[in-house]
Amino acid sequence: MDIFEVFRDRVKRRLDELAEEAHREVVRIAANAAANGSLASTTRVLLQLDAIKNQIHRAIDWALSEANSLPKPRDITCHIIFPSLQSSLIAHIDELYGFVNLSGLIGMIGKTKEEHHAKQKEALIAELREFSEGVWHPRNVAGSSSSMTTNNTLNVHGDVQGTVQQAGGNSNQHATFNMEVKSVDAALDRFVTALADSDVGSDIRSEMTAEVDSIRIQLKRSKPNLSVVQAAVSGLQQLAISVSANVLTPYIIPLLVAVGLN
Repeated sequence: MDIFEVFRDRVKRRLDELAEEAHREVVRIAANAAANGSLASTTRVLLQLDAIKNQIHRAIDWALSEANSLPKPRDITCHIIFPSLQSSLIAHIDELYGFVNLSGLIGMIGKTKEEHHAKQKEALIAELREFSEGVWHPRNVAGSSSSMTTNNTLNVHGDVQGTVQQAGGNSNQHATFNMEVKSVDAALDRFVTALADSDVGSDIRSEMTAEVDSIRIQLKRSKPNLSVVQAAVSGLQQLAISVSANVLTPYIIPLLVAVGLN
């Protein structure tokens, strides 16, 4: 067995392991949502999609770092292993998104999942191209070039602290946001009043109510989970976009600001 066959076998085994980890995490998020009465909510889906994205990034970083360590010239490595590697990683991405169940959900969340899925495939192709051109750098693997990385930090103060991290191909952004519970609660009250006065259909109204309940549960805790609150507000935003004439959008914006999403 040559080194490329060994590499392909290692990739298969590692992707199987990562798929199992991703599935466990998706199940864990669903179990937590069910315990909070928010299983049929966009919050649960958004948290699962974020977990899958992170796992995909791990898989790509690992696979390309391993390919980079092969004792062969880059052009030969790319020519021999990239067709099967691309196919394996795309199949991995497809498998992971298949773990997210949208049963009982309506509105924009189905489109969000599709867009999320497509974006990860596009990102994979871009990273494979960067690797073949010799300019690829892993996101979170020791030894990546610091000269190619930009770091930005933002601190915002309030009652409850959470951390938001965003990273592009060659940049890291770390934002520490301290959520003020009273501000979120007030913005949420205004949204609920607007929802009650609107003619939103019963299905979307039910989903929005589930998201509101998820936020309320967190706000009552001594240490609210900012990620869960932000996911629920993002879910409300997605649902509000699907409402005719965007009548609820003006009430979503203050919520986005209050939880650090705008």
